[in-house]
Amino acid sequence: MTSRDRRFEQYGFLPMFDSLQQEGISITSWNTDASREEKLRQAEQAKYAVVFSDYTLAESGTVVLSSHQGQGRALHFLPMMYIVCIEKSSIVPRMIQAVSALNRSVEEGSRRKAPSILYQVQVILPILK
Repeated sequence: MTSRDRRFEQYGFLPMFDSLQQEGISITSWNTDASREEKLRQAEQAKYAVVFSDYTLAESGTVVLSSHQGQGRALHFLPMMYIVCIEKSSIVPRMIQAVSALNRSVEEGSRRKAPSILYQVQVILPILK
């Protein structure tokens, strides 16, 4: 399950998603038209969630994510596995820089509401044989 985020198209994920679907892997997006119960059911049944980080804290490995119409909280908590895509431009040294950027964006009216979720992410690298 993915969030509804323009960055999937921007970074070329859509052909990969199409390829996975041709191999029989179901790819769904957060359904903004579905009922709350249906959204929860879909998120709970999803094996993976793939989202983009709004801000990424270099010091702690924390990702800051918004809940909005195209990305509800259940998307972050209910799927079995969680994959966060991090844009280099989203990386800030510490929480203070993320909060400052959030304040600026709220003052400029570019966000409907501030992010409501913080995650601690550990980077797991595959071991090559």
